[in-house]
Amino acid sequence: MEIDRFVRGHKVRGFEWIDGKHYYLNIESFLPGGNANKPVRDESFLFNLKDENKIVEYLDSIVFNYEIGKLEPFRMKR
Repeated sequence: MEIDRFVRGHKVRGFEWIDGKHYYLNIESFLPGGNANKPVRDESFLFNLKDENKIVEYLDSIVFNYEIGKLEPFRMKR
């Protein structure tokens, strides 16, 4: 299931990751009245694909935890 909507004032996009094992979630934050093409914060997260239904169901809580800094963003290993 794909997500492409605003939640708690943040642009949220989500979809099954290319490895078929994870669900990718991207959250962008914007300033009120700011440019909609320039987010002030842009973070990506990978979740276990088996939790996809929970992600959709608890999306508001996930975004809230993002707001208060309790989610650790995904970082590619080099």
